[in-house]
Amino acid sequence: MKLRPRIRPRVRHRAAAVLASGVLLLTGCGIQSTDVVAAGEPATITTVGGRDRTLLYFVSPAGDLMPVVRSPGTGSVGKTYALLFSGPDETDSAAGLTTELPAGGSWGKAGGGGGVKVGELTNSVEFTVGMAVGGLSATARDQLLCTLAYAVVAEGDAEVTVTGSDGSFGPGRCPLAA
Repeated sequence: MKLRPRIRPRVRHRAAAVLASGVLLLTGCGIQSTDVVAAGEPATITTVGGRDRTLLYFVSPAGDLMPVVRSPGTGSVGKTYALLFSGPDETDSAAGLTTELPAGGSWGKAGGGGGVKVGELTNSVEFTVGMAVGGLSATARDQLLCTLAYAVVAEGDAEVTVTGSDGSFGPGRCPLAA
């Protein structure tokens, strides 16, 4: 007759506790798994430019346009344009905002001032800028469209045409306009 080795009670209790813990972990305490629940679009806010503030549009880390408010307002389309081309400031950059516009874009034709023609009844705006616009990406164009539209019309719903040294684009509307 063969004798089985005797297991000490302490070892038996520990083994039972480890086994019970493993069973609880594997069963998840009865919590059933669920599917991903769609909650809709992210929250949005409405920000409107005006005399006391300026809206600039930069690019978020996800590649979307993001409005940035500058206070006090610039008071002119030319100054707003220059501020846009100076790029994101330190705070904007820390938040991950960038620009797709080339550095140092000039306002107006070489040796002359920038041009703005506003169609009062048609809500259209034509801008003349002293840089090439043909090679701009769609996002860079939207940065210009939105920033310039809000610089002229508080609701940003103007139809904008931008003419540069190599042609023009537009008419187009800011895709974020109210």
